[in-house]
Amino acid sequence: MSRYVVEEIRDEESFLGLEEEWNRLLVRAGHDIPFLRHEWLRLWWEHFGGAQKMSVILVRRDGELVLALPLTERETTSFGLRFRVLGSMTNEHSFRFGVIAAEPEGEAVDALLRYLEDRSERWDLVLLQQLSPEEAAESSLIREIEAHGYNRGVWPAPGSPYLPTTGLWDDYFGSLSRKFRATLRCRARRLEQRGPYRFEVYSDEVEALKMLRIGLEVEKSSWKGEAGSAIACDPTLTSFYTRFAEIAARKGWLRLTLLRVGDRYATFDYSLKYGNRWFCLKTGYDPDFAACSVGQLFAEQILKRCFAEDVVECNFMGLREWQPRYRRQAWVYVYNRGPIPWMSYAWKFPVRAQVRHLLDVLLPQP
Repeated sequence: MSRYVVEEIRDEESFLGLEEEWNRLLVRAGHDIPFLRHEWLRLWWEHFGGAQKMSVILVRRDGELVLALPLTERETTSFGLRFRVLGSMTNEHSFRFGVIAAEPEGEAVDALLRYLEDRSERWDLVLLQQLSPEEAAESSLIREIEAHGYNRGVWPAPGSPYLPTTGLWDDYFGSLSRKFRATLRCRARRLEQRGPYRFEVYSDEVEALKMLRIGLEVEKSSWKGEAGSAIACDPTLTSFYTRFAEIAARKGWLRLTLLRVGDRYATFDYSLKYGNRWFCLKTGYDPDFAACSVGQLFAEQILKRCFAEDVVECNFMGLREWQPRYRRQAWVYVYNRGPIPWMSYAWKFPVRAQVRHLLDVLLPQP
């Protein structure tokens, strides 16, 4: 009879030793995205973990890893009282998250929830951000939470844009608005007037890291630099994206693209080609070229490449003119038993929903 054992990893050294086993599970789980790889999460923890504690929960069956959930532990306050949160290893620089499970249905998820019930250190809330309810493991977890008697709430998050890139480029491009295609041609002619231009692609580790520094300066020259949100404005972000670029280049995933106009760089894109999928992580452009719609011309170049390289989808390309689709994403709140978690749940979900409904009745939209 299969036996499930749950363990919780709370120190970085133990987590570091999981890399090979972790990544094998990710492939078996069919949820193989770069943001759940051990390398990404390891760097995330090193750069963004801060004062939080590590709380990585593993489920094994007969010694084999079958489920992993990378969490952090922190304390906050709710109603003036201390509130302990187990949260996903995510922040604004996390693109997706998920439960990594080779057995998305049944006993492994049940074993995870039973462990949380009996956990020696009390928790009040499990908060999982950027989950996709369409993934089997996430869907199973959401169902099982209620079966175990927990209060739970699900908040829709902005959808994650993607574009299928199978078939022929000409067929896809021809399906777009005629006006939009004409505008692209016009902008390309306008860009030519600024000087000869070309798209440069870098994936070699040495070259890419050299050009990454240039690309980050291009991003900083845009509104992101003025707002202080550009990568180059923050040494922690610079380190995180540079070190992941080193890893991605060594593994053949990195695709760094710059648009050069004359002797200037106008646009920068930091992407990954991971398996047969493309992920656009960061882009930026010099506002001096805004009249040439360099962002749209850049998107055209990347999408052309996806079609040419037999990529099945391009992720995070959200420019509406390219008619992206959207994957559902959600934040899932799981509240423990007890008065403090119950009050927090009641205020955030049923009470707030009733207040919104009452306002809709009293103040109908014109």
